[in-house]
Amino acid sequence: LPPPAFAMLRPDRPWNVLVFPAASEVGLEIFRSLRDCKEVVLHGAMQPGPSAADFHFQRLHTIPSIHDFACLPALQSLIARERIDAIFPAYDDVLLWLSAHAADISSAILGAPAATVKLCRAKSKTYAALTSIVPVPRQWAVDDPAMVFPVFVKPDCGQGSQRARRID
Repeated sequence: LPPPAFAMLRPDRPWNVLVFPAASEVGLEIFRSLRDCKEVVLHGAMQPGPSAADFHFQRLHTIPSIHDFACLPALQSLIARERIDAIFPAYDDVLLWLSAHAADISSAILGAPAATVKLCRAKSKTYAALTSIVPVPRQWAVDDPAMVFPVFVKPDCGQGSQRARRID
């Protein structure tokens, strides 16, 4: 197994820590948690445009969306220029993207290993892995005649109950 992310940090401080994306609610929570920590110099990264991060991060950097091929080179350049020691992913899709590109990123990524991220990102994979360990929600095939209504449905990949709904 690879060493934990914190083991990759250099021994001298302060550490340059990048919160990405800085404008998410999680990013702002990380900011509030670390803003007074003398061992950390906080940086934020986000897509272009005004946001709440503008009012919090003194070191705020603009990079393309993770869905843009230019994101990785821009992030690599930012890491080199600002000597970023660690990245705090502040959004589920960014955590997945960073774990997929971990081999190309010289900073420690503060999160779970890629296999864990992939497992947890899909509810169906999580339920399959945990079904013999803890109770998991029952899953129905779309065409199952035994399905009992109403049912509560959620997308396999998603967060915050987005697109979750009751079907009568």
